[in-house]
Amino acid sequence: QSLSDSLRTFGLQVHTKLLPGSVQDKRFDVIFKKPEASAETTLLVERLAVLSVALEQIEAAFGGKVIEAEASRENSEIIKGKVVSFGPARWFSSDDGEFAGAYLLSKSGQVAHLDTKDSEQARALVAGEKATVRIDITGGKAKALEGIKSGPIDLIKKGGAWVYPILLIALIALVSALYKAFQLFSFKDKDDRWMNELIALFEKNKEEAIAWTRERKHPIGRVLPEMIETLSTNLTVAEEVLYERLIPVREELRGWLSFISITAAVAPLLGLLGTVSGLIKTFSVIAIEGTGEAQSISGGISEALITTLFGLVVAIPAFMMHALLIRKAKGVEQNIERIGLGVLNAARKAEAAKS
Repeated sequence: QSLSDSLRTFGLQVHTKLLPGSVQDKRFDVIFKKPEASAETTLLVERLAVLSVALEQIEAAFGGKVIEAEASRENSEIIKGKVVSFGPARWFSSDDGEFAGAYLLSKSGQVAHLDTKDSEQARALVAGEKATVRIDITGGKAKALEGIKSGPIDLIKKGGAWVYPILLIALIALVSALYKAFQLFSFKDKDDRWMNELIALFEKNKEEAIAWTRERKHPIGRVLPEMIETLSTNLTVAEEVLYERLIPVREELRGWLSFISITAAVAPLLGLLGTVSGLIKTFSVIAIEGTGEAQSISGGISEALITTLFGLVVAIPAFMMHALLIRKAKGVEQNIERIGLGVLNAARKAEAAKS
């Protein structure tokens, strides 16, 4: 009984290695028979015939025999034709001669596709003519690796629909960052010398000091003029005016930075959403086809990983840009506040000296 079961297992393995669409040998029918106690010896003898079939398959592979087979096109259309094989190398030509090329089997042996680079040579071999062909000793793995493309455009195409929202918010964040960087870094910090010049001008003529500050191409020109106008009447109110006018300036300096911060947080979440979507597709395919055919589930896994990649690629630079720009914005705010308090303190000293 053990020998019979071993022959059955061997027969199943040979059967699964037959080329897709090839004519089935009737001697394989015995491996699907249910064993009966009264006919165990007969079944064993019949299953021994599977060895003959296996030897014939080996002889056919080395002898260049032409057999009927099927191949799959890129659009999953099944094409009927003939295959000629020399060891592990095989070439296919369709019955109408339109499609031909190297015949590449998947790992499961149930799906075959064509490499049409050697189409003319494949037609000649199937027709029994002489031809010079290339033989891939890796069994198609080298060609598969050569065909893998990992450029940015290829990754975007493989990533699925969720890559495009990530790229959209990345573009908006980039435009926002460039605009804010141009705006913030165009403001030069005012040093103590500039503040002393303003104080000296204020002590000489208040109106000239106000006009001089308003001419500055700097946010300080929207804060100090009103504060200087109040200095001669009430120093306490002048300080309140300083912080009151600083509020809209602070909001303007930090404008658009919140979107960059949101991008840094949302991009990984969109990548995670694409990951979940790709895994759902993968498990849906597994539920139908099982796990034996890796090519059928690789698309969903690829989409899952690529969306995560794009999410992180967008989030990390966005986080760094936000940190840099928010620091610069705070620096401009603190510079305005320091200059304003310096002028205010100078006015307080002058008032104290008079009293």
